[in-house]
Amino acid sequence: MTVGSQYAGDVVNVWLYSTPTLLGTVTVGADGTVRVTIPSDTPAGAHRLAVTAADGSLIGWTPITITADGQLAFTGAEGLGVGALIAFLLLAAGAGVLIVRRRRTAAAAE
Repeated sequence: MTVGSQYAGDVVNVWLYSTPTLLGTVTVGADGTVRVTIPSDTPAGAHRLAVTAADGSLIGWTPITITADGQLAFTGAEGLGVGALIAFLLLAAGAGVLIVRRRRTAAAAE
């Protein structure tokens, strides 16, 4: 997820909402990006990913949808620029692949 190069080096929190879940406390890269993994047990439905500063203030958020088959879909962005949205979509596509793989691995282990 791109939060902006003005936050490079800052420590931020990335949250998954409907039920607030801290996905990670990470340092923003020099290119303004942060990376987190969406848990494989995230229920299907509408959620939001939010990035907050260390003081708790909101930096930006984007709505996402987890489909019944574990796929990740985006429905837009608020508080993030168009370039940030594109970068975020690329990162989230990778997260979607991780979710599918984890769910398949968990199903195979049962």
